[in-house]
Amino acid sequence: MQKKPAANAYKAPEAGVKIGFTAATDAPRGHIAITGAGIVAIPAGAKRVDAKGKTIVPGFIDAHWHGAMGATEIIPQQSWINHASLAFGLTTIYDPSNRNGDVFTQAEMQRAGLVVGPRI
Repeated sequence: MQKKPAANAYKAPEAGVKIGFTAATDAPRGHIAITGAGIVAIPAGAKRVDAKGKTIVPGFIDAHWHGAMGATEIIPQQSWINHASLAFGLTTIYDPSNRNGDVFTQAEMQRAGLVVGPRI
């Protein structure tokens, strides 16, 4: 028969351990204007892209996306599925079923410009 620990055997620490971090994030630079379509405004100095004969759509959001973000906290330096998602026009994805550590790490890496992929 095992002994039960005394009711006061555990004492909570008086101060926690901070586990957060700060990292620089990637930020777009410059301006691009897609021309040949109905344009609301073109900023001065913007790069122009001729879109005559083309169809322009906004980036797509997949609100229930599934894919590999990593495996047991081993995160790849680049994911083919991120490239495939971008190729199909996805600019934002939400993955409700991967492990938190894998998804949030991949999202931070994407936000910092360390991996290519849609916003996660």
